Amino acid sequence: VVQAAQFKGAPVEDPARGLTYMDVDRNGTLNLLGALGRVYGQPTSNPAMARFPAGSPRFLYMSGITVSADAREPWNRAKWQAEQAIRGSGLDWTIVRCCWAYGPDDTALNRILGYSDHLPFAPVFGDGEARLTPVFVEDAGRLFALLIGDLEKSRDTTFGLGGPDTLTLNEFLRTALEIMGRRRPVLHIPKPLGKLQGALMQYLPGRPLSPGAVDFVSQGGAVTDEDRRLLSERYPEFRATPVREGLTGYLRR
Repeated sequence: VVQAAQFKGAPVEDPARGLTYMDVDRNGTLNLLGALGRVYGQPTSNPAMARFPAGSPRFLYMSGITVSADAREPWNRAKWQAEQAIRGSGLDWTIVRCCWAYGPDDTALNRILGYSDHLPFAPVFGDGEARLTPVFVEDAGRLFALLIGDLEKSRDTTFGLGGPDTLTLNEFLRTALEIMGRRRPVLHIPKPLGKLQGALMQYLPGRPLSPGAVDFVSQGGAVTDEDRRLLSERYPEFRATPVREGLTGYLRR
């Protein structure tokens, strides 16, 4: 979303490289929860974040559908704390809690599918029964364009963003494999074993797997009926892409 909206060569938010909205777009004077705890460590609120100068711009923040104050996963806790800091910043704000956003550059889904290039199966950590409402990444970009185009509709509002289909991770992967024309079973790997593998593989070139990645791809995350109702009421022109259509658009290229 940020890359699509920025002029060529402008700074792009990238917490993994220490480039956040606060570091880049606010001239480095403030820091959003220590760049999310320097990427999902223990975030610490910066007192300077408490209020922004009058006339500061709107803050549009993409969070995650699974965030909560007491989440076990560090990324969910970090994003929750980021939300609280934004709400107390003095800015007008809009928060979008996004479900799994899939597309050509989705590392999580595409890496799992990539294993089927060399293996006679597609691996899934856990039972694969976590519920998802995955959203096509281009839909996320379209929604943010709508938010920017009519800011009053989204002032100080938190939206949940997901696709129109509710399905399990197993169903999501099987649909993708079918579209790719691959007859592969889904092999369920116990999460403890996956984390053990990740503890070793995270040190390989390209970091193909980590313990945190095992939790991430198996955590699920779905919007509620209330999320759908609110988004439909505020932006009735927005229509999310069905999973099969979204996957077909890039997996068959």
